[in-house]
Amino acid sequence: MSFPSARPVRWFARLALCGTIWSGAAFAQTAPPPAPQVVTAGGQKVRIVTIPGFTFPWAIAFLPNGDALVSEKNRSTLRIIRNGALDPTPITGLPPMLQSTRGIRGGVDVIVHPQFATNHWVYFAYHKTMPGKPEIAQAVLGRGRFDGGHTLTDVKDLFVSEAWNSDGDAVRVTFGQDGKIYMVIGAGTNNKYRTPASDYGTSMDAQDPLKDAGKVLRLNEDGSIPKDNPFVGNPKYRPEIYALGIRNSLGMFSEPGTGKLWLTDNGPRGGDELNIIKPGLNYGWPLVTYGRAYVDDPEGKWSTNNVPADVQPPSTAPGLEPPFLFWVPSPSVSGIIIYSGDKFPGWKGNILIGALRAQRVERITLTRQGLENARSTMLGDLGRRIRDVKQGPDGLIYLVAEDGAVLRLEPADPAPGAPSR
Repeated sequence: MSFPSARPVRWFARLALCGTIWSGAAFAQTAPPPAPQVVTAGGQKVRIVTIPGFTFPWAIAFLPNGDALVSEKNRSTLRIIRNGALDPTPITGLPPMLQSTRGIRGGVDVIVHPQFATNHWVYFAYHKTMPGKPEIAQAVLGRGRFDGGHTLTDVKDLFVSEAWNSDGDAVRVTFGQDGKIYMVIGAGTNNKYRTPASDYGTSMDAQDPLKDAGKVLRLNEDGSIPKDNPFVGNPKYRPEIYALGIRNSLGMFSEPGTGKLWLTDNGPRGGDELNIIKPGLNYGWPLVTYGRAYVDDPEGKWSTNNVPADVQPPSTAPGLEPPFLFWVPSPSVSGIIIYSGDKFPGWKGNILIGALRAQRVERITLTRQGLENARSTMLGDLGRRIRDVKQGPDGLIYLVAEDGAVLRLEPADPAPGAPSR
């Protein structure tokens, strides 16, 4: 059995201030999972089944047989849920990666190839450290083959980004409906108004067309560059760039049928966004934001309502793409799906987004024209920081709770759920 390293243990000390912490694989052997909870959410009763035993879980991806791979922060292993329970033996084979106790540094995303049943490819996005400078991180896309046991084989890095960052903003990946891989790399926190300034990575990297940070990248499944990317052949842009001006995305979803690429993006002190990503567009960070600028002001000279004009960016500007919608204050939006199953009829076609700081799920209904109709929140009474949201092959909804569990949502109503509100 493997035990958490000292650094994740320090994370547990922090998280213990927010609620009960599952203590990794050892917990699964010393206590049974808690009994299912039945709550009312989104107009219907929902049974919440807890699958405990993880160490800071980060992302979940489903295999065709219904098993689920779960990544964990700071760990070069994957976990697997088989038949609804956590397998106590980790899956080894991921490369060495950044180890950090700071924020989202060290998070690992995982996705499964659409033709996994025949090729067994699993993809992962992570941060590798700079030789001699372990605090500097580089975003990487890797791939390995999983045959159902406890080891990834044929593991290699497919794409190593240009983006070095001392804050290690999040990296997420997904397969688009076009069969391409979309990879987003953040460029959120370091700028000239923070002290000390970073030698590697500032928020203005999101506007630099020769840097990968703050961009959505589009790649072939082998990590090469598609010839039809919007900036291919333009020497002023890196050819892998698909869209730019992203701050810190914690969730992407490629919508079946429409091909729309939805992206959540965390703003500074408010101004979280939901964007529909289109080729070649600039989504504005840090030139525009609905949030307030981070300003180091130890002497209290500036109030939050009196930030100097050269510090606080405007909310809109010509030539920059506005968000589909935004939140003020910020719930810290994370994983996203558009529900398409039949287990929760009242939620069909709804956008469901995890929230970290707000500890809930955001539910957004749309009009027939695809515009925002209404917003509501669900599951806020659970007090769980939701890191990822996925729909399983069984039509159920799975939430990755940062404090060490995966939550499976099941309908508790004997009849179909209530209509959308």
